[in-house]
Amino acid sequence: MTTSIVRDLLRQRPFRPFRVVMSSGEAYEVRHPEMAWVTKNDLFIGTDVADDGLPADARAG
Repeated sequence: MTTSIVRDLLRQRPFRPFRVVMSSGEAYEVRHPEMAWVTKNDLFIGTDVADDGLPADARAG
């Protein structure tokens, strides 16, 4: 999955949740557009969402 594809998925309106599957087989759900941050070389996905809806941690892919 390229950064442009991820950016397009994050910009969809209405937003539709999607899953990112890593080459290791680990999978991460992006349930809200603010749960993922795209940089030139990395994708950060918020994980362990707390009761307040904010990610408690982030994983880089």
